[in-house]
Amino acid sequence: MYCLILAQILIFTFWVVRSGWLMCISSGKSPVTTIATLN
Repeated sequence: MYCLILAQILIFTFWVVRSGWLMCISSGKSPVTTIATLN
């Protein structure tokens, strides 16, 4: 049960990070500086 919830969280996090990277790349920004700004 817990493994299933953990897997869903990991997949969701990965999807958010991936779409964030794609947005950065398409807008021509460096993903590294964007991550640094978010942190």
